[in-house]
Amino acid sequence: MVNITVTDPRIEQADSRSSFTSYLVSTKEGNAVRRRYSDFQWLYQRLQTEVPGAIVPIIPHTSTLMSSKKFDIEFVEERRRDLQLFLNDITEHAELCRAPSMTPFMLLALGTDFDDGKKKVEQKIPTIFASDESQSESGNSKPQLVSAKKGISNFFAKVKLSVKSQELMTTQDESQITAMNAYVSEVNGHIKSLAKASDALLKSGLLAADAYHEIGVPIGFWKTTFMQQTENQVDDVNDVMGGIVKFSDDMSTLAHKEHKEKEFLFGHNIRKLEKAVSAFKIALDQRKKIQVDYTHIHNSLIEKNCALEKAQKNLKPPEVTDKLNDERIDLESRIENEKKRFEEVTERVIRDGNKCKPKLTQMLRESFLMLAKTEISYTTRINEVCQQMISGLDNVGCDGSEGISEGDGLPSPPPSAPPAPPCDE
Repeated sequence: MVNITVTDPRIEQADSRSSFTSYLVSTKEGNAVRRRYSDFQWLYQRLQTEVPGAIVPIIPHTSTLMSSKKFDIEFVEERRRDLQLFLNDITEHAELCRAPSMTPFMLLALGTDFDDGKKKVEQKIPTIFASDESQSESGNSKPQLVSAKKGISNFFAKVKLSVKSQELMTTQDESQITAMNAYVSEVNGHIKSLAKASDALLKSGLLAADAYHEIGVPIGFWKTTFMQQTENQVDDVNDVMGGIVKFSDDMSTLAHKEHKEKEFLFGHNIRKLEKAVSAFKIALDQRKKIQVDYTHIHNSLIEKNCALEKAQKNLKPPEVTDKLNDERIDLESRIENEKKRFEEVTERVIRDGNKCKPKLTQMLRESFLMLAKTEISYTTRINEVCQQMISGLDNVGCDGSEGISEGDGLPSPPPSAPPAPPCDE
């Protein structure tokens, strides 16, 4: 396995509208190239095209709507970390790490060399996300129209097949695919609920941090007002209010740090788990698309055989029967390739899916392990802050002689509750 690192984010073409961040992608063998975020997205699309049915890790889409924030240090570091994890997962996959697009991505310098390298791999197998521009550049409107009509016809034929799964061609392993689809569908629903609850948990921590800060603000103003309006300084009042303000500041600082750490150790892992489930689903959807394509060609061959048989029976001229026969031969050739492709993709989905399921459980385990450890760590620190405030407030006015009276600006404590009457036996 090749060890690839993503380091040294750098702003390119600074002070211009076309400025962007590049990242150094390097290996222990000494290969080093710079790549921008869109290059990683291109690689992701190419891997789906070149290794259909493989579970290709999804790059977390960390983005910002404010252009002033796109070069923020924390934002750039978060993106660098996500890109590092993306390439780590690629190198651990036996087929993805050897995909044709990995060669230009890892070896060619950013600029014209890399652009030419991308064009070469695109010419061999066009990216499934790319549009076909060959006809639009030819200037011939008639082929465009014929192709469009044919494409629309094929599209509706495939849609009809995709909504009737019982009509689709299958493999011997179809039961495993059916089970995986059911598993991913159910887990996908669970993970979405988990992600929503996790976001709420993290937001509540941030709200608590802000609330602790807000608690100290009026107490600080109160302390200032009290000292300005009191001729003789009352140390106990100063100590009480000062202690509460310090407690508020300490708790707010701890809560903000806890939120940031939970976001990094827990929230990020939950989102990565969500992306992993989505990648599993995408691989199954790709297999379904190839299954529909294979079934469509299979049905087209049956229709072509029927048309040829009918033409021969009705003694159609040779130019008609010869044309139908050529089309039949072409479909027979294509169907063999589609069948082989369908079987390869099925094997790939099953292999990757069986490896993915225990990984999902492991990712879930690690996420909540980090959450629990963070909770324990900050609970200990919060207890220390609370103990400091309790100790400080207990030592103020506790003997009744130097304590705070009702006229010192603080309310009297509530009276003690009367003792409970004895129970009748």
